[in-house]
Amino acid sequence: METTPFDNQDSRKINQLLIVRVLLSLVAGSAVSLMVWYISKEQGFDLNMILPVVIGILLTIIIATGSSYALFADAINKEKIVEQKAIQKKSNDSFFKQMESPVSARCTQKQSFGTNAQQAPDKYEVKAGDESISLSPDLYETLSDGDEVKIHRAAKSGLLLRIEKG
Repeated sequence: METTPFDNQDSRKINQLLIVRVLLSLVAGSAVSLMVWYISKEQGFDLNMILPVVIGILLTIIIATGSSYALFADAINKEKIVEQKAIQKKSNDSFFKQMESPVSARCTQKQSFGTNAQQAPDKYEVKAGDESISLSPDLYETLSDGDEVKIHRAAKSGLLLRIEKG
């Protein structure tokens, strides 16, 4: 396990996730401020314009920092942890293969609601160490049992940034 600085790809992934979380907190803060504005308007309160805006800004800051504290720390520190693990078991399980029984096998043979059971996307998983990791189909095809993979994670949040063969 080693600590290395972020690449451009890693920084972009953290920043995109932060932008989404901040925008969602902005929506939540705005919704609460609109409710406060409506309630204060009904009560005849004098600070009809200032109070909802202040409450909305404060709630946005509290929700954004509370839900994304570790991501903010990762964006500032720009460090990631790279672990090298060996693949123990490769599995390719489809949703329908996991739930197969005589009744469900008969049901999946027919087309229902416009979808076909053979067109269901597969789930490509690899067991590395004590955890199961989902992979892209391209990377999954290049790996075999016993291969080494490098797992890149953000240092503070533990967010999985990428997996590469190596």
